[in-house]
Amino acid sequence: MAEATPEAAADGLPPDPPSGPAAPEPGTPAAMRAGLPAELRDNPMLDPYFSGDTPTGLEGLVKDHLGVQHLIGGEKISRPTAESSAEDWGRFYDEMGRPAEAKDYDLGDFAPPEGMPWDQDFQTRMLGKLHEAGLSNQHVNATVRAYAEDQADQLKMEDNRANETYNAVVRDMKAEWGQAYEANVELAKRVFKVAYGDDYQLMAAIKLPDGHDFGVHPMMLRAFHKLGTMMAEDSFIGKEAAASGLLTPEAAQQAIEEMEGDPDQAKILVTK
Repeated sequence: MAEATPEAAADGLPPDPPSGPAAPEPGTPAAMRAGLPAELRDNPMLDPYFSGDTPTGLEGLVKDHLGVQHLIGGEKISRPTAESSAEDWGRFYDEMGRPAEAKDYDLGDFAPPEGMPWDQDFQTRMLGKLHEAGLSNQHVNATVRAYAEDQADQLKMEDNRANETYNAVVRDMKAEWGQAYEANVELAKRVFKVAYGDDYQLMAAIKLPDGHDFGVHPMMLRAFHKLGTMMAEDSFIGKEAAASGLLTPEAAQQAIEEMEGDPDQAKILVTK
């Protein structure tokens, strides 16, 4: 049986071949891509420029290309190796932003935290060491500020601990001295004045490590109260206690025991 042959058109010419995908409109991103060699046209890295709903086209491709060239064409700094000389490392640090001398570091608006002791000589030495280490101005600023903030936090924690210790000692003294607390504190201050004479104000204003004045510190008050009792227990202290009419808990307990041993006085303690 003979094979079928395509029917001829009415004008006797063979029919048109089947049509493929429509050619992209000239001048469009798709048309630009279609004109590229196959090895470039099919690269998926071109999709953002020539495909999708919002292709950036040739303009976007050129902009990105120029941006990459700018980065590639920038000044290159070769990092020295372990075998490089100190001079090579020095030039590298300078190129990375280290100033010529340590005194040339610009700390901008940096100021030590308020209330925190700050040693300017130490700051100068620190900047010198950072300069030797090759730090840039940006790195030094970050380092100095971080150090100052850390020291301020440490100082705050130390102050809190000192205050807790101070308050604990005061509480213990009040519990120990009871109603005689105010009188004993006054006595300690008087002994303190006698001990230091004309230098009393100077000594009283000395700051102890916990931040409190020496003249009102509970440790001092306890020590000078004890000194006063040792110096004049039968005269000066006895008069102070008698004048105040106040007793420490121990003294009060001793008085109660003495009253209990006296039949006449014991009657006073009996509550009907």
